[in-house]
Amino acid sequence: MPNAFLGIVQDSNNLALGFLDFVRQRVSYASVSMTEISATLSAIKSRPEEIPKVGFFLDSLGTVPNEVEVLMEIPGTNVSTTYANFLALLAKKGYCKLSFQALENGQVLFTAPGVKPLAPHIAKSYAQFLTGRACSIEECAVVAALIAKERDVFYFLTSRGIVHSSQDILQFMRECVKNNQYRWASVASGEEIYTLERIAATRFDNLDTIPLEYALAATKHAFLRENDALKFALLAVCNLWSIRLRCSSSRNQEANLTQHQKEIFGQAIFDPPQGIASWITAAFRSR
Repeated sequence: MPNAFLGIVQDSNNLALGFLDFVRQRVSYASVSMTEISATLSAIKSRPEEIPKVGFFLDSLGTVPNEVEVLMEIPGTNVSTTYANFLALLAKKGYCKLSFQALENGQVLFTAPGVKPLAPHIAKSYAQFLTGRACSIEECAVVAALIAKERDVFYFLTSRGIVHSSQDILQFMRECVKNNQYRWASVASGEEIYTLERIAATRFDNLDTIPLEYALAATKHAFLRENDALKFALLAVCNLWSIRLRCSSSRNQEANLTQHQKEIFGQAIFDPPQGIASWITAAFRSR
């Protein structure tokens, strides 16, 4: 299993890279403006490996490129020239492979095996959930690298299913109040099974406010696709009431679980209290 991870994210103005080395406990990050990238790529005879700031950053990591797991936020199927050039740069540096196929309509289909795709702004929302505050684009890139490392979190954040509704959570909590032996409530949707689990720290006060907190969190992440915004609404409620959240994905063929565990429980996506390792947050504070 890889010990080093690279995350790449973009906002309207910048593109950022975040790197985590879990053996040396090292954090690195860099960002480059989209204006600078556009200027470089439009230059005569410009090639992707000539984006100096990005190339220097990748060269400075001091790691074996093909041993680094890469995650990149990619906006759907129509990948822009910027993303294509970044993938070409990663391939040039040995971080991934890149293959092209000409289609009959004149378009070019390319694939980058080994690069984990993530929908735009997911890393931003997850970084905010973990830290409790708005994060810089560099911090979001580091969190994207963390998502690449946490395989089950990646499956949860990229799942297409619909998670528990606020009423599902409320019903689960009320059943727990009535029955001390009641511990789990699962929802199967798409390729995933999402499971709420009662733990010793789970709170049972102010249950009537769960729908409100769920709705507020969903609205806060309304810039995401609806099913993604609901994931962060679910995470917010699990955080407030200390509920463990598990996710079992049929896409995950590498989890160290029995088939029964995969089908029924899955790995913990949120296990309160949960945050980011201190050596990573220390790098955030030093910015």
